[in-house]
Amino acid sequence: MMRSRGLLSAFMREAGEYSRAFYEVVLPPIDIYELGGQLVVEMDLAGFAKDNISIKATAHTLSVTAKREEKTDEVDGVYLR
Repeated sequence: MMRSRGLLSAFMREAGEYSRAFYEVVLPPIDIYELGGQLVVEMDLAGFAKDNISIKATAHTLSVTAKREEKTDEVDGVYLR
């Protein structure tokens, strides 16, 4: 039984490292601080227009959603890497 706990702990530790790396890429940099009795949240949303950012707040949750269309240039041909 001890061996299986060791394997599970190792798996969870490794999974945590992967999820941390994932969120560092997916989530933008965020600064949260208190100023004059107010909670201030600053988030870097480079490349998003203000009209495409939605902010919703409830008693316990702040949700920020941003959308943008990805422009792709389609070129016919063969690609070599």
